[in-house]
Amino acid sequence: MTTSMNRKHCLSFLFFCLSLTTHGQPKIFLAPHKDTSKIVRVDLSTLIQNPKNYEGMWVETSGSILVLFEMFAVVPEENTEYKVDGIKALWLDVDKKMKVNIEFLNGKSWIIRGKINTKRRGHMSQYQATLEEIYFLKQI
Repeated sequence: MTTSMNRKHCLSFLFFCLSLTTHGQPKIFLAPHKDTSKIVRVDLSTLIQNPKNYEGMWVETSGSILVLFEMFAVVPEENTEYKVDGIKALWLDVDKKMKVNIEFLNGKSWIIRGKINTKRRGHMSQYQATLEEIYFLKQI
């Protein structure tokens, strides 16, 4: 066997092993971020009911992400219907440095980290606030 064939076999085996170790594991997406030491963990329902209490703060929350026509929102787990009431959802704005296809996020549960902005309220201002500069997504 030639050296190039050995390399191909080694690379193939390596990718096979990596696929086995990551199979069934949650997906994680990251973007560079300045300071993560001041993250407040908060229940999504609490965040939706009182977004002004968290204005400008970096938060971590979890919920189901819905991606539809003119919709990119996170909803509490119990509200996964594809009819989103803006009062019960937050608009999402992912950090531009994060390489993620938002269609992949649709209908799945995620831990999300970003900053609350109550001045931006999503499509046609239907949402309570925007969770912006999202730099961390972990599928749960």
